[in-house]
Amino acid sequence: MRKYLLHVLIISFVFILTPACDVAKTVEEKIEIELEDYKEEVRKNPDDALAHYHLGQAYLYAYKYEKAILSYKQAIRIDPDFAQAYFNLGISIV
Repeated sequence: MRKYLLHVLIISFVFILTPACDVAKTVEEKIEIELEDYKEEVRKNPDDALAHYHLGQAYLYAYKYEKAILSYKQAIRIDPDFAQAYFNLGISIV
């Protein structure tokens, strides 16, 4: 048993650390994937204020402020009481 203890420990560390090491994707790649997901959400639910809000957030994280502003305005047009959309719209404009 002692003979295999080191192997068991190494394999255990590999399985524990694997989810934490997402080296295949950079932050930019993750943001682009997120943008595509939220664009699809808006295509499926064009009258959903939350879908437009999420798309606006993704654009904001991608530093695409003009598109973020349009998404937040669309969310507000659909739901005029959406306070967080107003807040993020203000952040995008400044």
